[in-house]
Amino acid sequence: MQPDFQSAATFNRFFVADNRDETSRELEPEFYDTKFFQNQAASLSPGPDLPCFGLASRRFGVSSFVDVVLDDGAVHHQVRISRIFFAGAEYGLSQNHEVHAGDLVVVCAAPDDSEVGRIVGRHWLPPFLDGFGWLLAGGGQHDPTTILAVHPSARAGVANPPLVGARRAVEVDAAFGVPRTIHVVVAFYSDDFICRLGRNVSAGAVYMFYPGWMVGDRVGRHAVRTISVTPPSSCSDDVLRAITEDLTMGTTTGWLLKDCDGLPVRVLLDVAFFVADYVQVSESSLLRGHQALAPCSRCGFTKSSGEGSQYVGALSAADDTMRRTTPRTAAVLQAVRAAWE
Repeated sequence: MQPDFQSAATFNRFFVADNRDETSRELEPEFYDTKFFQNQAASLSPGPDLPCFGLASRRFGVSSFVDVVLDDGAVHHQVRISRIFFAGAEYGLSQNHEVHAGDLVVVCAAPDDSEVGRIVGRHWLPPFLDGFGWLLAGGGQHDPTTILAVHPSARAGVANPPLVGARRAVEVDAAFGVPRTIHVVVAFYSDDFICRLGRNVSAGAVYMFYPGWMVGDRVGRHAVRTISVTPPSSCSDDVLRAITEDLTMGTTTGWLLKDCDGLPVRVLLDVAFFVADYVQVSESSLLRGHQALAPCSRCGFTKSSGEGSQYVGALSAADDTMRRTTPRTAAVLQAVRAAWE
């Protein structure tokens, strides 16, 4: 990474996408404009429990104090958010006013930690349910009350929740005499599945590139950085093990480098993606297999059975977005299957 910082041509590419005006960001979003960079903690939350949720340009987290305003005139003052989660499959899909699978549930507690009620954001919107309601503690057959607003509580010693629209910056200013901090996002690619089968007809490699660069700056081979090429007798995992300690330092304390003007800068590394054709990736992403033999599990252009490649031909599901199945989606599908049985 040091050579990319020493050259002015490549160093400036780290800031082009982040320095655009709001109109350009909205018309042509780049990686820095995505939720994956702006709110990474929420994007990576495995669920079902969540650290926070956003409502009306305000972010509320666990332990936040809020005032819940209902349409019947009632106001629940200074209730504390004790838990935020997506309802699992066990909540089912019964035709009632209770919580259902996939709903966003925000548990609110009184000062003595007893539950007061629940804010419920509906995943399902049948005609008899409001999309955003308040359920009293204890459940039962009480009809939910529509929520008009949720406000931060005026409570001594508790800061207001931050605005959702507050952008995460790539560069952070520092005090005089202290090197500025630059967040650098990287992605790694690794592929040597032929070597993993014990053959010696192919060599693998580990590559890296910068997702934070503008699309036009990272679509060519010139934007890829080769970490190492592995001979047929080796495995690219050996390369990953060799650089793990260095990556750990970069993601925690950071690296002290010099920019194109020779000034010291602190680089805080953000490893955004790791792409590999491994069986572990196939299983965690619910794919049909690995070794480049099987297409996406959502692709219809596949053979029904047989060994070897499972592709029918040149057709593919290129227009379908590949994404990891979330626990919320899995819970909803499981509840649907149970309702049909």
